[in-house]
Amino acid sequence: MSDSVLALDLASGRILWAKQTTPGDVWTSGCSARGDCPGPDHDYGSSVLIEKLENGRDILLAGQKSGVVYALDPDRKGEILWQVRVGKGGVNGGVQWGMASDGQRVYAATSDVIRGGPNPDKTDPRPLPLDPKAGGGLTALRIGTGEKVWYTPPAPCGSRPGCSPAQSAAVTVIPGVVFSARWMATFAPTPPSRGPSSGISIPFATTPPSTESARAAAR
Repeated sequence: MSDSVLALDLASGRILWAKQTTPGDVWTSGCSARGDCPGPDHDYGSSVLIEKLENGRDILLAGQKSGVVYALDPDRKGEILWQVRVGKGGVNGGVQWGMASDGQRVYAATSDVIRGGPNPDKTDPRPLPLDPKAGGGLTALRIGTGEKVWYTPPAPCGSRPGCSPAQSAAVTVIPGVVFSARWMATFAPTPPSRGPSSGISIPFATTPPSTESARAAAR
């Protein structure tokens, strides 16, 4: 049941059904270091949302680290109603930190960060440098059909060190506005005095935003 959505009976905890979307995805940091992982690490890193369609039926919305958002029918043992790719996916990619919905659309932020290259110093505990030009974005989908309503890229990193433009943190929705935080992190051999990371919360209108408005909000 790896990479699966499960339904449990609230009274007993019994598994009622399970829907697996990526079979055979076995991945740990140990096999990754050896380069022999049989899976791409496309597990589910965020909670499933439950909404209602116009016909009154429930729908489950699940975002996977593969970069795919699924709509499942909870009354038909997780039957896939639609699936839409919103990111490239990967170990640090896809949907990781949670989506949000306003009942009409689901908003999925993706990471898709790319490490800039191998670290030549094998004794350096810091992770590989981030590519400041590679990252994810924020996509709005209609919950009934999976139709893409809009997509917006995150504000660019510019010359800031240790930055990725990934829109990788959780998403929050209030009437008319979507909030998504860009995760930026720098790591040092010793703990930094102000913590290892900082985030910028970027508000977007639930109607299609422009790139310039997103950049202005991030400043």
